[in-house]
Amino acid sequence: IAAPHGGLEEAADIADRTYGVFERDINTQDMARRMVAEIYARTGKRPHLIMSLIHRRKLDPNRDIVVAAQGDPNAEIAWNEYHGAIATARASAESNFGFGLLVDTHGHGHTIQRIELGYVVRSEELDLSDQQLEHPAYAENSSCRTHAHLPGVHFPSFLRGPRSLGALFVARGYPAVPSSDMSSPAGAA
Repeated sequence: IAAPHGGLEEAADIADRTYGVFERDINTQDMARRMVAEIYARTGKRPHLIMSLIHRRKLDPNRDIVVAAQGDPNAEIAWNEYHGAIATARASAESNFGFGLLVDTHGHGHTIQRIELGYVVRSEELDLSDQQLEHPAYAENSSCRTHAHLPGVHFPSFLRGPRSLGALFVARGYPAVPSSDMSSPAGAA
């Protein structure tokens, strides 16, 4: 479980970034800690937790290093440490379980309050019909491409069907997109 944008530390040895997003995501570190605690309570296994403690004004660790660090050598060190921790967690999960799942937590300032599941699928793609989304390129370019290729998995159903992650959130009272209730953001912000 990763929380890249909740840091508060204004590292004096790292220059402020001059472009990109600078606002920190509110409550994502707390949410990530709670997720770890809940998974541990239910399974007895503690997932890896990777958090950037550095304010996003100084480092945006889930962007490529050019945008994330903007040439500051200390920011580049922090970026490499963050991604090194993710690589270590991934190797551990794959070694111990044969696979892993990275949950990258974020916040948003949209007027519609809901959980927005990314999957590296653009909102314009979510506006497509299920038949159009069945084209293999959409699954292949998503962050869930490994799961989307499992036998019996229908990619559009995986994204927004009645047993999708979004539908599970909705069933527990948390509005979510994509889900069987809301297949795409449909231009809403």
